[in-house]
Amino acid sequence: MNTMTVSPGSSSLPEAAAARVEFPCMDGARAIAALIVVLNHAGTFATLIKVNWAPSYLRLFLVPLGRMGIAAFFVISGFLLYRPFVLAHFRGTQPPKYGAFWLRRLGRILPGYWFALLGAMALGTVDFPNANLGDYALTFGLAQNYRFAGITGLGIGIAWTLVIEVSFYLVVPFIAWFIRRAGAIAGLSALRAQIVWLSTIAAASIAVKVAWLLFLNGEVQYFRRWFPLSELGYWLPSFMDWFALGMVVAVCSVWRELGGSVPKIISAFAQRAWACWVLSGMLLVALTRSGLTVDIWHQDGAVTGFLLNQLSLLAGFFLVLPALLPGERSGWVRRLLATRVFVFLGTVSFGIYLWNDIIGEYLLVHRPFPTLFGHIATYVFLITALSIVIAYFAFILIERPARDLVQRIVGSTRSYSDSKLLPHWRIGLAHSQEELVGWVDPSSISSRSGKAVVWGAIVISSVFAFLLPTLRGLLS
Repeated sequence: MNTMTVSPGSSSLPEAAAARVEFPCMDGARAIAALIVVLNHAGTFATLIKVNWAPSYLRLFLVPLGRMGIAAFFVISGFLLYRPFVLAHFRGTQPPKYGAFWLRRLGRILPGYWFALLGAMALGTVDFPNANLGDYALTFGLAQNYRFAGITGLGIGIAWTLVIEVSFYLVVPFIAWFIRRAGAIAGLSALRAQIVWLSTIAAASIAVKVAWLLFLNGEVQYFRRWFPLSELGYWLPSFMDWFALGMVVAVCSVWRELGGSVPKIISAFAQRAWACWVLSGMLLVALTRSGLTVDIWHQDGAVTGFLLNQLSLLAGFFLVLPALLPGERSGWVRRLLATRVFVFLGTVSFGIYLWNDIIGEYLLVHRPFPTLFGHIATYVFLITALSIVIAYFAFILIERPARDLVQRIVGSTRSYSDSKLLPHWRIGLAHSQEELVGWVDPSSISSRSGKAVVWGAIVISSVFAFLLPTLRGLLS
């Protein structure tokens, strides 16, 4: 790979070969994100069964994992979905067609979600209080956050995150168009336009979040009204900074691939995947000291809510960063993410993400195995195992055929199915290990300054985690 430096103000870019479209660690990153969400939900259900089922410090570690996993998924979405638009902007070519883009995205999320929603309705684990036909239409259309106050009161509880995800699908082409157009009008280079406007979007999102936490986040009241401001914290504007961070990494990825240089702080961590996970772990420790409690009914204050959102974002970001950018060598983190187990779990991660909540609630309400509930570990294992099994069948019977159908509709020759030499029930797992060999960037030589950046960040995060209760007290 050509690693020559290109000035950020330059209007021309070096020619490059085909854009990188395969990321061998991405499925593994999705698997990690899904599994920590499962741990969070399992911890919640375990607490509902027996409050003191584990030491308080262990229960506290599970509390922020849900937001951390969601943040990881949103960062991945921002990176993958925005990358083709950035590539088109930098090369001066046409962006992806909007209609085909939207159809692919909806084909990826709606069939699996509808299957899970129907399954949850059959099992009796969804909430439709005093629902009318419009409420069902909103729920199946993933618009409930914008109409029904009390996000967990309509449909599958975790689906509020899918509403935000679909909202991002709808706006990302317009964001890309606006940045490209505004940059041209202002006479900015493609790189500078991307950095300026993505930073502005992230800052505006944080401002919206702060306003909601300070002035609008009251007690949950269930009513039907379009765009209730009490739910602003569960709309896309409050989470755009999560997607924007992934979009910034997409800019760095494309810029690097076209011959430009990446900021040292990002490059330093990309070269040292282990350090990404260490820093993610330190941020998780900080989260446990941010004012969170093990009381699942406790409503966080504004300061704790802000820390939960922003520290979860950073923890989730560093968790998946090794899957987004290559380093000088694969390293044990990337090799782990590319193993067959994690590739399999990542392939069916959408189903795991949805079904673990459904299965957990069903077991909690019906308790089909009475002796099971004296052993929380067995209960957690059962939630995870059943979620994986159902997710696998949902993928091969519903999700993968739906994606292939959409690919044929939009006229793409690419298929999500494996080689025709494999039975339809098989999922190819070896490709990520093969691709990882060619994904490393040997020209990214480690530097002394890079080591200083990494160790400095780890030390600062450790001190921050230690001092956070004191700092939080000053802000409260």
